[in-house]
Amino acid sequence: METKPKKIENKLVGFSNNEQAKRISDLISTALLKKGASMKNEVLALTSTELQEIIGERFPDLTLEKLTLIFKKGVLGDYGEYYGINFVSIYNWIKEQYALESRIEAKRRNDHKFDDYVSDKEAISLLIQNIEMLPSLQKLLKKYGCDE
Repeated sequence: METKPKKIENKLVGFSNNEQAKRISDLISTALLKKGASMKNEVLALTSTELQEIIGERFPDLTLEKLTLIFKKGVLGDYGEYYGINFVSIYNWIKEQYALESRIEAKRRNDHKFDDYVSDKEAISLLIQNIEMLPSLQKLLKKYGCDE
């Protein structure tokens, strides 16, 4: 029995494919306007479609809200210098945002990594308790023939 490949759902939540392409196109147009640049309608349509496809394939959890934030930060140069707004620059903005979020999450996990460890004072107290129990453990081991 042949199985069909699973369709990748795009989370530009609640929007049809046509509406997703329009929203992406609007974001590109706004970014171009803010930079004092322009793009031919055919190129804009192609870029929007390509972005819609790559988002569905590689960033399926990307929401319109996050994409809007990415465009805003990208235009302001928060992801570094770029030379023209095009498919590659926008794709790099998206990758940079995800990399940034990964670094933040890794730092958050690392910051909590040692929360379960005991303080030096608690460690010394536990060590003393174990040392005090040592004679009892030695007697127990001797009783059961494990004192080697």
